[in-house]
Amino acid sequence: MINHVVLLRFAEGIEPERVAEFTAALRALPAAIAEMRTYAVGTGLHDGNWDFGIAASFDSVEDWKVYDTHPAHNAARAIVAGHFVDRSAAQFIG
Repeated sequence: MINHVVLLRFAEGIEPERVAEFTAALRALPAAIAEMRTYAVGTGLHDGNWDFGIAASFDSVEDWKVYDTHPAHNAARAIVAGHFVDRSAAQFIG
């Protein structure tokens, strides 16, 4: 199993509507990308840590690459492009 985790810190002043649009676009991805096994996305608890988290799992690295390059995933990314100040990501076997 390949696990993929992304954490985002949004730029100050990002519109809540943009975050809601981004969240909705991400939550639609499992219907578009059959290679995804599990998927969870959501806003952080605003405790001084990350603003947004994404966690996904895949059967193989190849399946993760399908997700990573999928047009629907790229469209979701575009919603917040330029609206975050920090991003951290990791893929690991687990």
